[in-house]
Amino acid sequence: REYCLGQRIDPDLLLTTCAKLSAARYAFFRALRGQRISNLSQKAGRLMVTAVKLSELRSLLIEMDFHPSRALGQSFLIDGNILDILLEAADVKARDQILEVGPGLGAVTERLVDAARRVVAVEKDRRLFGYLQKRFSNNKNVELICADMLELDTQALLKSGINKVVSNLPYSAGSRILVNLAMAESAPERIIVTIQQEVAERLAATAGERNYSKLSVWLQLDYDIELVK
Repeated sequence: REYCLGQRIDPDLLLTTCAKLSAARYAFFRALRGQRISNLSQKAGRLMVTAVKLSELRSLLIEMDFHPSRALGQSFLIDGNILDILLEAADVKARDQILEVGPGLGAVTERLVDAARRVVAVEKDRRLFGYLQKRFSNNKNVELICADMLELDTQALLKSGINKVVSNLPYSAGSRILVNLAMAESAPERIIVTIQQEVAERLAATAGERNYSKLSVWLQLDYDIELVK
């Protein structure tokens, strides 16, 4: 089961590793620095997106001779409603400079490009990076970086003006990426990502709860955590 803003999401709407459907549980996670969740009741207008047909995605992967890597934790969002919810939670403004980690085939990137001032997308997979270069070659507000996010100078990247992170994170490195972002001196004001539900529950856990851990402490030092349901 997946929950976002009060809506239950069909697990069949997530295409995961090996280009097949998976029942793995994901959650939309939002962290806001220096702001209380209770003060954020007003939502931005919904950013509508076009759904991607599973058959079309499979055809594209076959054309690229691409097989999602289990080791890299690659997963692709294929449903427009899920993308809509993710972007609504991000509350993207025209002034925003956004970091996206693991853009994959660019479904989220495409929507961010239309709404934000600047989008920096970090993709580790060279095959996907080449595809993204062609897809966004005419978008002047997109900066593509072919690198492992865990090996980049996170602080330097954030100091370039990044104020939000919006990503469908690779599940194999999601927790470490979040910690690096949150602990940086120039940490973003808002982080909105999709991660496994179990990880999201750990991040939001409070003292005394079974899921409370070092991960909970690190992220809650400067952020208010919300599972977007």
